[in-house]
Amino acid sequence: MYIDNESRKAKIGIVNVSVRGKGIRLRFTYPAKNRNEITPVSNTDGGWITALQIAQQINLDIENGCFDFTCQKYGSQQQSIKIVEKPLNLKDCWESYKELNRLKVAETTIKNKWSTFDRLVNQTKYLEISQATAFVNDLLTRYSPATLKTLFSNTLHPAINLAIKQKKLAQNPYVDVVLPTKPLRDIDCYEKDEIQKILDAFYNDRYCPKKSAFSHCFYAPYVEFQTLVGSRPEETIALEWDDIIVKNGRRYIRFNKGFSNGILLNQTKNKTIRLFPINDQLWRLLTKIPHNNGLIFPGRKGGYLTQRNFVKRVWKTIIEGLISDSELDRYLPPYNLRHSFITRLVREGIDIATIARLSGNSKEVILELYLKANQVVEIPEF
Repeated sequence: MYIDNESRKAKIGIVNVSVRGKGIRLRFTYPAKNRNEITPVSNTDGGWITALQIAQQINLDIENGCFDFTCQKYGSQQQSIKIVEKPLNLKDCWESYKELNRLKVAETTIKNKWSTFDRLVNQTKYLEISQATAFVNDLLTRYSPATLKTLFSNTLHPAINLAIKQKKLAQNPYVDVVLPTKPLRDIDCYEKDEIQKILDAFYNDRYCPKKSAFSHCFYAPYVEFQTLVGSRPEETIALEWDDIIVKNGRRYIRFNKGFSNGILLNQTKNKTIRLFPINDQLWRLLTKIPHNNGLIFPGRKGGYLTQRNFVKRVWKTIIEGLISDSELDRYLPPYNLRHSFITRLVREGIDIATIARLSGNSKEVILELYLKANQVVEIPEF
């Protein structure tokens, strides 16, 4: 019970009492989904006392099962009003899901996937659950099926499935909307001689603008490391000198974290700690890198290297320069250096299980996605 005589606001049981215009209004919901609103008395000192008494009588009648649904007993001819419940829509499901899972989901997912889906939900006119097909088809005019599939798996489907679990919805109609699929393409990679051309261009500042504040050769060790180790860029960027460890008399690079979209993650993509053996070639590279920072591959101004800026300002300039000079015939993002590394290991005859352990992938993924056909294979004579 709550009573504020000064402002004339009160809550007696389920009844809210307040001033409305020149009268005292009583509001309450009984039975479920039926909103009752009556103004039995005027807003006077005596009316206020009477209103509180009526509120107490209403609660007592409800408890005793003798509530007057006509409200005449309580000094009003007003009938109860049936509450028309607003149907649950996509935004309701999404907001409820976010509230319950904000502390359980990775920061990168919230920063990237959640923020994107927030924008889509706030912009769309297809919020009703019955408009699932229209919602997805509208997004397909702006996004690729692959992009939507990844986005939905982190946002839409978990939100709808939570509503189903809470028995707010009977089913997930969005899973019935079939996203177009494209035939699986081979993941391309650069061959050994092409990689050497790329490294030479980095080390020699071949395409570095004369007025550039930063030379391309600064990033050469980072690129060469990718070609020798095949690690994911976010794992390489997060490496510290303390991640070079010795175990049983042999040196290793330890991959146990990643840096992506401005966030340091305390685990790798597959949530495992991976030790990569350091051979002589890799050790020679590491010994040439200055120890001016705790990070092995820091950005030009210290701190973590920003992969997006590196690709846009350096990698793209060099690859497009080599294409213009007819030394390369296609553009591939730096992530494809990982594909090149895995493909070279296969061609060297290293077993798939070992390659999977070194690269942090499953054997199935390597067999399905990462093997590129050798375009310069020598055909034996039969």
